[in-house]
Amino acid sequence: MHVENLAIFDLSFESRDFESVLSNAEPEVKANLSQVISIGVICNAATFKGDAPTTEKSGEKSIVGNATGNYISGYLTCSSHAMRLDMAILRLCDTLTSAETIRNTWINVFRKSFNSKTKYMLQLSKLSSESRLDDESPISPLASWDDFKLGTFLLTVKGAPEVLLDYCSHVLDPTGGPPVELGLAERQRITQVQEKWSSQGQRVLLLARRVITDEYLSTYSDRQPEDFANVVEGYMRDLIIVGLVGLIDPLKPDIKQTVRYNWFKIPNLNPDHSLLAFVAAQAFVSLL
Repeated sequence: MHVENLAIFDLSFESRDFESVLSNAEPEVKANLSQVISIGVICNAATFKGDAPTTEKSGEKSIVGNATGNYISGYLTCSSHAMRLDMAILRLCDTLTSAETIRNTWINVFRKSFNSKTKYMLQLSKLSSESRLDDESPISPLASWDDFKLGTFLLTVKGAPEVLLDYCSHVLDPTGGPPVELGLAERQRITQVQEKWSSQGQRVLLLARRVITDEYLSTYSDRQPEDFANVVEGYMRDLIIVGLVGLIDPLKPDIKQTVRYNWFKIPNLNPDHSLLAFVAAQAFVSLL
């Protein structure tokens, strides 16, 4: 599985071209475009494997799923499919920036992993003690228009667009500057990108964020984890859409034999993915 496309608002890019796009962008534009990469690293349950920096065959860093960690939550379960999505996103992000640097900058405080009921992953982070705020050069994914201070938290979310859109109030402007208010027309433009990618067999995820200032969250160590989780989830509103990510899982060389001899084992797909199922069916038929 790999990331095929990225979009900021309804401006789409092929993943292979995104590095060049960032390199040639003006600072204000780059500050907005690059946020999808930072959020892709922060709101991600995958991790790099041990001390082995690369794989022998491809020269790429080894990435593994990681559904455990020192987080204040009882929700640390994650399906293998969701983990594969995380691994693909982390792999792309690390080719565009240093994922390790971003993760050393932001400390994970709370995580609610993706599950089939909520269809999103949520993570609360705070700046590490070594990080320093600079208004002229904000720490990614922050921007100059963010009201972020020491002690403030960053809430990041990733999941199904049809679910998360209702929690969002703004979307990043790919031309730079403050986010755009999310009205009906803006929602339709984003949905059109999602539907286009889905019709091409891509799994589409929406990434969003919010800056939070809450004294209770700063003193959570004296509170019950369940209470803390409820407070964090209460901030699932007025999110800023950072971007969309389209992932694709190419058919394996032996898919023809697999479908021909094991078709009766193929489970029914969730109705939410009916368009994706239709595209997959077309691909199967073309191989038979």
